[in-house]
Amino acid sequence: MKIVISVLTATAILLTGSAVTQAQAPAAGYEPEPVLNAKDLATPELLKLAGAAGYPRVLSYDVDSLDWTDPGVTTVRAQLRTATAGSVVSMHLGHQGTLAAIPQILADLDSRGLRPVTATQLFA
Repeated sequence: MKIVISVLTATAILLTGSAVTQAQAPAAGYEPEPVLNAKDLATPELLKLAGAAGYPRVLSYDVDSLDWTDPGVTTVRAQLRTATAGSVVSMHLGHQGTLAAIPQILADLDSRGLRPVTATQLFA
């Protein structure tokens, strides 16, 4: 589920985050995934609210692949052409266009000397 943080009130962020965190069975040792939000929304207030809602980290992205709109391989690939060293790209593997685009995206990044890493690797 993708939540557009910019349209939520502070209370809604807390309630949504808390509900998601509770639903993910933290008692079983599950750590909530980071909140993904647009780069310009990672304000001190959002960081505080995300922490209060149970999110241990906030990861901002600067490249939106738009894959969640199912625009097709060509669009997803074109969106990633804006990525530079240090970019964080938002992608969703539950979409067919994303899966189909991955080999081409990896080749594109490699041709520009860029190496993709996972969020887990960034936080390590």
